[in-house]
Amino acid sequence: MATASSSGGDDGATAPPLAVIAPAPSPSPAAHYNRLDESDLAEAKALGLLRNDMPVSTDSSAPEFGIAYEKKGGTKAAGCSADVFASQKSLQERCKHFAMQRGFQLIVAGSSTRANGGGNVKYRCKKLHSQQFFDPNTPASKLQCPFYVNGYGKDQSWKITRACFLHNHYKFIGWRPTPAPSAVSSTNTLMPPATLAAATVAVSGGMPVANATTDLLVLQQQLSAGPMPTPVHPAIAGEAAAASASSTAEATATPPQRLRTQRNTTLSMKALCRMVTEEVNKYPAPGLVMAKLDGKMIRRILLGQGHTINHMMASRIKRQLQETRIGKVRTSFQKLGGYLKLVADKNPGSLFQVETTEQSGFKRALFISSAALSAVKFCRKIVALDHITASEEAPETPAGKLEDDENDDVICGVYLKATTKDYNDQVLTFALALVAKEDQANWEWFLQALQSTQTANWDEYTVIAGRTRGLQPALRTVWPQASHHFCLRRVVEDELMQAKKIPMTAEKKQRIFDLARSDSETEYNTLRKDLMRTNEAAVAYLDGLNRANWVKYAFLETFRRPTFNELTSDLAMALGSEELFSQHASASHTSWFGEDPVRSSQPLYTFNQYFMKIAENFHQRRQSVKLRPAQELVPMRDAQFQQIFQGSQRCEVRGSHSLLETSSMGC
Repeated sequence: MATASSSGGDDGATAPPLAVIAPAPSPSPAAHYNRLDESDLAEAKALGLLRNDMPVSTDSSAPEFGIAYEKKGGTKAAGCSADVFASQKSLQERCKHFAMQRGFQLIVAGSSTRANGGGNVKYRCKKLHSQQFFDPNTPASKLQCPFYVNGYGKDQSWKITRACFLHNHYKFIGWRPTPAPSAVSSTNTLMPPATLAAATVAVSGGMPVANATTDLLVLQQQLSAGPMPTPVHPAIAGEAAAASASSTAEATATPPQRLRTQRNTTLSMKALCRMVTEEVNKYPAPGLVMAKLDGKMIRRILLGQGHTINHMMASRIKRQLQETRIGKVRTSFQKLGGYLKLVADKNPGSLFQVETTEQSGFKRALFISSAALSAVKFCRKIVALDHITASEEAPETPAGKLEDDENDDVICGVYLKATTKDYNDQVLTFALALVAKEDQANWEWFLQALQSTQTANWDEYTVIAGRTRGLQPALRTVWPQASHHFCLRRVVEDELMQAKKIPMTAEKKQRIFDLARSDSETEYNTLRKDLMRTNEAAVAYLDGLNRANWVKYAFLETFRRPTFNELTSDLAMALGSEELFSQHASASHTSWFGEDPVRSSQPLYTFNQYFMKIAENFHQRRQSVKLRPAQELVPMRDAQFQQIFQGSQRCEVRGSHSLLETSSMGC
C-alpha cells in the first residue's frame, strides 16, 4: 500500500495514507459471453413483443444489460409488449414464432394458472444437443442461455412484464450440414472453439453487441479471412492468446476435425414440409401419394435431400402435411357450389347442378357451358362418354408402384365427361361432372342432365362409350334409341386385360382394332382367323359380344349410322397405333384440361382449368375463322377435297363403252 510523508510541517507526523482505488466489480467470466443481437430487438418490435419506444440497455457492464422492464418504459395494460394477448396460448404462439425467426427454440420454464384465464408463465431458450456456447472453459452442462420472457395474465389479458434478449451460444444452426474445412479456411483448418469464442466477443464501446445473426458458418468464414479489427475484452484477452497458441500447435499435430451437425426441429419444420411437398409433386398422382404418406417415406425423401430426422420429427411432419392437405380439400369443395353458380350467372343458358347428402356432404356436381352447347349443333352427330383418370398406367412414386385403379380420383370422386367432334376433327368437351363414384345411378343422372338441355336429339347420335361401371345399362334406360358403339380401348384394357387377365401386347391390341374396322364380313373373318392363331382367349371373349356394337360393317347394317371411323371414346385418337396411347396423354385431354393432372381432391382448380380452356379454345377458333376465306371449307375437309380432286385428274376414259378406268394411282 502506497503512503506519502508530509513536506510542510516539522512535527514529523505522517499524513494519512491515500485512499485505495479498488477496481470496479467485473461480471462473472460467463457473463462476458452474453451477446445482444440488434436483429432480435427489431424482430421483437415487428411481432409486437416489444414496444417501439421501449428502452433496452446496451451497456454490457450494466446489471440490466439486454433486459426490458415493464416499469421502465412499459405500460400497465400491455407491459413491455406492444400488443395485449387474449390468452397464454396466443402469447406462446407469438413467442414461438419469434424464436423460429431468430434461430433458436423455446421451452416453458414455469407456469401457473389462476381463475378467469390468468396466471404466470416463463419461457427460456432451449439447450440443444451438442450446442456450441461462446464460453470455451465452462462445461456445457453448467451453462444456461440468459434469454427469457416473463408473462402475466389477468382476466384473459396477457402481457410481457420482463424479457431478456441476450444469448451466449450460436443461433441458426438447424439442419445445416457441417461445412467442409476448405469452405471455411484457406489452409484447410478450422479454428478451435476456444479461439473462436474468445475472438468473436467483439466489443463496440465496451458492449458486446452483434450486428447480425450469430451464424457459426458466417463467423468462421469471417475469422478465417483474417484477424478481427475490433478489440477483445480485457478480461479474456489472455485466455484468447493462450488458446490461440495451443490451437496452433494442435492444428499442426492433428488433422482438422469437423464440427458435429446441429439439430433444431422447430426452426426447420416449415422448410422440411416444403421440401417433402415439392418432392411429392414431381410424381404422378401427387394427391394419392400425399394421402398415403407415412413416416418411413418422409425420412427416405429427406434422406435423399441430405437430411436425417428421427421418427418423432417424421411424425410431426406427416401430421402437418395431412392437416394442410385436408384443409385445402375441404376449402375446395366448400367453394365449388358458389363458384359454379357465379360462372353460370355470367354465362346465361349454362346448366349447373350441385347436390349434397343429408349430412350436408358433397354428392355430385355438373356444369354444361352454354357456349359449348351452341357449338354442338354444328358438330358431327357423334358423342363420346367417358370418365377422366389421372393416369392409365401404374406410375412409380415414393410410395412404390401404384395399382391401375389407385389414382387421385379414388380419394374424392370421379369426373364424367361428354365430348363431340366438329368437321375439322377438333374435339369439343361440352359437359363435365364430378361424382362420388362411377356407377349406373350417376351415369343416369349425367345423361338426364344432357337430355334436359334439349340441344339435340341424342337418339340420332352415334354414342361411343364403354360397357362397364354401369354405363351400358344407363344408356339403355335414358337413351334407349341411341346407337351404342363400344369403346374398343375400354373393352381391351378394362375387360380383357383387367377383368379376364388376358395378356395383351401392343401388336395384339392393334389386331383387335383392325378387326373392329372391318368393312365387310369377309374381311372380318379373315382377320379373325389371323387373331385366333395368336390369342384364342381374346377371340373367344369378343365372339360373346354383339358384333353390331363394335364391328364397323355390322354397326352400319344395324343402326344405319356412320361411325366416323372412331373406335374409342377419346375421339382425338388418330388411326393406327396412336390409339394405344393412354387418355391422359392425348391431345384432346391436354387441350381441355391442361398439362396438370386432373385431381378430384381439388375440384375448384379442375373446373377453373376447364373454363379457362373453353375461353382459350373458342378464341383460337374465332381467330382461325377470320383468316380463312369464306368460300373455303375447314382446313381438314379442304385438304381431303384437294386430295380427291388431284386424284380425279389422273382418271382416264377408254373403250367404246365409255367405261371409267383408273390408273394404278387413280380414284
